[in-house]
Amino acid sequence: KRQQIYQPLLEALNIEKLQIARPTDLKLKDFRSGHFLVAGSDLKISRQLIGKISSSTTGARLRVFKNPFDPAGRILIADITKRSEAKAIQHKLRHYGSYSHLIFKQGRNIRKESVNAANGVLLYDNPSTQAFQPDQIASLDTILPLLAGNRVIHVGEQHNRFAHHINQLHIIRYMHQNGFDFGVGMEMFKQPYQATVDAYLA
Repeated sequence: KRQQIYQPLLEALNIEKLQIARPTDLKLKDFRSGHFLVAGSDLKISRQLIGKISSSTTGARLRVFKNPFDPAGRILIADITKRSEAKAIQHKLRHYGSYSHLIFKQGRNIRKESVNAANGVLLYDNPSTQAFQPDQIASLDTILPLLAGNRVIHVGEQHNRFAHHINQLHIIRYMHQNGFDFGVGMEMFKQPYQATVDAYLA
């Protein structure tokens, strides 16, 4: 049913060598290079690629992101409520090629914008996270030099909060770019799987 709804969009994009796959058949490794269309931001694979984004729309919503695994690649996340909405924009899309976020309702454009996301995910461009200290509020950028002086830095998270993972990445990137010799510990890997982790890192 979903493919029938999105079929007019596929025809409008006129993708050469188009391959269609069920979301349940895809793994993150399948996105290592190239361009992709994901039919629905509600899909698990969409959240894994770009984090949780709003899926609410009453017509057709198209958002383009850089592929986080391939800087030259693009991922189009499309949310379309019914086939008639896809049909209504089928012959209009060629006029909107420079936009990264489009919303249509009954074929009429109600939102269009261009967003530069250097790392492929809009959340990477958010202002620096606020960090709380007993007597002040500081940004994560401000306290990073203080954190780096510790033998152990524990960064908590809620597993389904994408922003928390961005904080972790920010800290790891700072340590790496400033030449610190450090390791990253992850609690989800149990000791029996150490050989598998070592093989991946080799």
